[in-house]
Amino acid sequence: MPELPEVTTISNQLKKEIVGRTICSVGINPKYAVYPTNSFFVENVSGSKILNVTRIGKVIIIKLEKNKRPFYITIHLAMTGRIRFYDKKEDAVQEELVTLLFEDKSNVIFTDQRRFGYVKLINSEKLLELKKKFGPEPSEISLEEFEKNIKSIKTNVKNTLLNQHILAGVGNIYANDALFMAGINPKSKTTDLSTSQCRKLLRSLQEILREAIEHKGSTLEDSMYLDIYGNPGTHQKHFRVYGKKNRGCIICKTKIEFLTLNGRGTFFCPNCQPNPKT
Repeated sequence: MPELPEVTTISNQLKKEIVGRTICSVGINPKYAVYPTNSFFVENVSGSKILNVTRIGKVIIIKLEKNKRPFYITIHLAMTGRIRFYDKKEDAVQEELVTLLFEDKSNVIFTDQRRFGYVKLINSEKLLELKKKFGPEPSEISLEEFEKNIKSIKTNVKNTLLNQHILAGVGNIYANDALFMAGINPKSKTTDLSTSQCRKLLRSLQEILREAIEHKGSTLEDSMYLDIYGNPGTHQKHFRVYGKKNRGCIICKTKIEFLTLNGRGTFFCPNCQPNPKT
């Protein structure tokens, strides 16, 4: 699933390519449904001007204006969603679910193989409701707030980092590596973490996310994540422990171990991230 670095990459690239453009027509696959309805989406998006592209957590936000009224396309990529930008319509080769076509025949296409993602058209009120569902991001939270937030839920620290209400944008890949960088076992209870450990973890999250954004995200072996030009990210070349079961730790050479926590694959070094005291 695309996480904060991947969604940031896509948002930044879309902003570069489509802000200021007017959408001349919209296409929706008849076997696909957008919110609130396909007909409402087509009617209101066609002829609108794109003012900005941002994101909230892992949700891409395309701000539009039509008849001096602002509204927003929100896109969640979930497991297999992709957004592609094509210079010409005939270049598109994937199954098109939603297409935004511009006057010069360039276009943006949303595809989703497993269809767990979504495309919605919402107003400003709904956008505020969406924002309230997400906690602060690692780059904008203070140590005091971070410690308070993660200790507000009594569970293991790995599970807490994936809770978007507590901390927005962090996913499984970067939670694994951040915990390794901070020397914290993923099974550790949040309530047992010291302020020093919280500080190390927050700094590790900030560092790993910065790195991954610079590398335009991570593309795994399934090649599900590609940027809007069809290019893979390169951060997978820099993983610390994620996906490295039975390989030697980059620090101590101990074999990386794997377990499942709350249904998510978890990698850690048993030496650098010792089991929490019971």
